Amino acid sequence: MSAFVVEDSTINKIVAAIRNDNYMTRLFEDLGYLPHHVPRNLAEALFDMNCDAVEARYGHGDTDGSQFTYKQVLCPTSVPAYKHMSCLLYQCSEGDIPTTPLYQALEQCKSYLASGIISSLPEYEAAQWG
Repeated sequence: MSAFVVEDSTINKIVAAIRNDNYMTRLFEDLGYLPHHVPRNLAEALFDMNCDAVEARYGHGDTDGSQFTYKQVLCPTSVPAYKHMSCLLYQCSEGDIPTTPLYQALEQCKSYLASGIISSLPEYEAAQWG
């Protein structure tokens, strides 16, 4: 397995998706992040988590010089948001990072999005209930 620091746009799109949904926003507000009021703080925390994971994989100092620029972007639809979250979670699955509340909240968001995506499929609607 390898790990890398994701593009700024990936994190910015994740934050936009979180800010666009009350359930996901509450998850991060409960952790002390305020995505509606200070989205930059959440974005920078996700970037730091990503850097910590890369350093857990390759050693301290491997992300020296990595910088992040927060930029407000349009909210992606559910499927791209799910894929962006999947990418970041995969890159952050090193060391103890998966045990952190931030990682776990992002994992909950990904699961929440997956449920919504599946529930909107025609096959789901056509499937028998019960």
